[in-house]
Amino acid sequence: MTRGVRVALVLNENAGSAPSAGAAQRMIEAAGHRVVARLHDHDLAGLDPGDVDLVAVAGGDGTVRGAVIAMAGVRIPLAVIPFGTANNVAATLGFSSDPEQAVRAWRRARRIPLDLGIARGSFGEHRFLESAGGGLVARGIAVMDAEAPHPEEGDRYGMLRKAQARFASVLDGLRPQPCRWSLDGEEREGELLLFEVLNSRSVGPRLALAPENRPADGAFDVVIAGEAERAELAAYLRDRAAGRRHGIRLPMQRAAHVRVQGWDDLHVDDRVHHGSGAAALTLTVDRAAIEVLALVE
Repeated sequence: MTRGVRVALVLNENAGSAPSAGAAQRMIEAAGHRVVARLHDHDLAGLDPGDVDLVAVAGGDGTVRGAVIAMAGVRIPLAVIPFGTANNVAATLGFSSDPEQAVRAWRRARRIPLDLGIARGSFGEHRFLESAGGGLVARGIAVMDAEAPHPEEGDRYGMLRKAQARFASVLDGLRPQPCRWSLDGEEREGELLLFEVLNSRSVGPRLALAPENRPADGAFDVVIAGEAERAELAAYLRDRAAGRRHGIRLPMQRAAHVRVQGWDDLHVDDRVHHGSGAAALTLTVDRAAIEVLALVE
């Protein structure tokens, strides 16, 4: 995207360190673009490509997720202005977590298709943007949701480290759970601490479980960890919580059709569904559901 464009701005002022709508607009216009509309995510399905060239979503991963799902099938590209805490989506698309840098990078970004996931279970059917699964991530989300609400205070990195430390504590008390799963028809079973089906490079508090994930390749990265991987997971979480760089390589397979059964709690993006153990979760890819600006292929 090499020229100034007409932008529809979607903003959640309650997400992380998000600015006011006026501040976000000034940031976009300072980069040479023009804001022609301010919208809520429920207005996006009716957008006309003749009216705007780009939808810019300013906020955290939850705000981005709502806009992406609302825009499925709408052929106007979407760009992320990362104002959340983890900013997993921006990272997957190759952008800095600094919002001004991300906006300036639009000029060298490319339009690419973005896959979404479709999760079907006892809870019905939901599209997802980042990931779905059972075990550590689902339990970590549930524990943090159950704790007393806390204000978004302090620096973003401090909040990330606190959440990563909380996930490390969750792992300490987690016991492997028997489950069965199928990846493109290949059946397996075992006792697992984590079963995560990723459509992004990182999940939760910036846990980079699939660092080579490609957002438009028609397949998920399925990451699996059992008792044999506990020590590596624990070391990764401790190092991240301490602000140290630490990569992790867990057993992973790629698949476009996934089925898993046996988890008591399952999550689809940031929503946890409890008591799902008897029901199967089926996950499929919705190919090229929308277009986004990205610095990766």
